[in-house]
Amino acid sequence: MVETQWPIPECWTGSSDVMLLAVEHDVRGDIQRLLKSGDGPRPTLIAVVGYEDPSTLQLVLEAGAVAVIERPIRPFGLLTNLTIARSIWLENAKRKAYPQTERKLSGLQRIQKAKAVLMDGQG
Repeated sequence: MVETQWPIPECWTGSSDVMLLAVEHDVRGDIQRLLKSGDGPRPTLIAVVGYEDPSTLQLVLEAGAVAVIERPIRPFGLLTNLTIARSIWLENAKRKAYPQTERKLSGLQRIQKAKAVLMDGQG
C-alpha cells in the first residue's frame, strides 16, 4: 500500500459542504494557514488522523473539526460520523444565525424560573 499526501487547500471554498482534512504533523503549517484564511462560511470539517497524541488533538481542536476518523479509513461508521457531524454543523450554523433569539429564549426561561420561585414563596 502506497501512502499519498493529501493536498491542503489554500483557502475555504464555498462550493463544498463537507471537508475531510488529514491532520498530519508535516503539514501543520499548511493547516494553520488554511484555518486563518478567509472569514467566509466553512464546510463541515472532519479530521482524519493516523494516531492520537497531544499535538494532533490540539490541531484537531484548533481546526474546529466536528468529527474525527482514524486512518486507515474503514467504511464501518463512516456514514454515521458524516451524518452526525453534518447535523451538529447545521445546528451550530442555525444558532449563529439567530443569536438574539437564543438570548431572548434564555431570558424568558430565567423569568419563568423567577416567577415560579415567587409563586411558590407567596403561595
